[in-house]
Amino acid sequence: MDFKNTISVLNDFGKFLVEEYKDKLILNGVNASDTLYNSVTYMVKNGNNIFEVQLSLEDYWKYVENGRKPGKWPPITAIA
Repeated sequence: MDFKNTISVLNDFGKFLVEEYKDKLILNGVNASDTLYNSVTYMVKNGNNIFEVQLSLEDYWKYVENGRKPGKWPPITAIA
């Protein structure tokens, strides 16, 4: 079976997700060094009639979105 249209739509959706995430970083004022912003990409994967859109970005995205737990110090080496 040929899924060119499906893959095309998922690529459009991946591009949309990347732009939305980047816009939210700017809107929320958390785009300090552009490293996270520039790392946001997507990939469309398919196999056995299963399709997925995967976002890829720097590992520290979860701290930007959720913050740190109380009582923990930030990683000094990463800050330096």
